[in-house]
Amino acid sequence: MWIPHGAEAEILAPLPVRAIPGVGPVTGAKLERLGVSRIGYLASIPEKVLEAAFGAIGPELARKARGISESPVAEEGERKSVGHETTFQEDTADPVVLEATLCHLVEKAAHRLRAAG
Repeated sequence: MWIPHGAEAEILAPLPVRAIPGVGPVTGAKLERLGVSRIGYLASIPEKVLEAAFGAIGPELARKARGISESPVAEEGERKSVGHETTFQEDTADPVVLEATLCHLVEKAAHRLRAAG
């Protein structure tokens, strides 16, 4: 989603926390168990509090909730990459599970590339 500069807080505030890139089912569920269901509420929580609850990703969650990104911003309509992601319910090092998941994600990303020409 492209958001005009200066409108970040207004546009992001009512969205669910799971709309934040990188917030998958596990982190989303943990936030919701803590009573944080909307991005606007997440943005109001100090980075130190989020770091205590989520470790190193806490401050990044706070920045994303406030519309601050470390990534370069593409102009509207300009696609810089194509990808697909997933979050495991539990951490795994099982090579069979990892390979199967990776193959599935590559297939989905390749499908999106083909569809875009």
